[in-house]
Amino acid sequence: MDSVHAEIAATIQWNAAGEPKISAIAIVGFRFWPIENRKAVTTPCGRCRQWLYEAIVRSNSHPKIICANGELSKLEIFEMKELLPDAFSLEAALYENWYKKMRPKLQSM
Repeated sequence: MDSVHAEIAATIQWNAAGEPKISAIAIVGFRFWPIENRKAVTTPCGRCRQWLYEAIVRSNSHPKIICANGELSKLEIFEMKELLPDAFSLEAALYENWYKKMRPKLQSM
């Protein structure tokens, strides 16, 4: 069973508001497993990272991603590219763009 994560619900609301530029996104939560990591900073899951990336690109924003543990005793600040360095993008997926970039390398082989 899948669930709607808070990041997805928030970006749906953001989209409904017209995706205005934003300066920060905060993610706070407890990790329940393994038990020894309960005080660790919570970061978005992989699906949420891609979802956030796409919303950020559409809004032409460059927000800080502030991640904290549930007690707010630890926090870390990230750029989106740190959380998802090789994000899937439409531009990267288009064969024509890939070929233009790779053509010199392919021809030199």
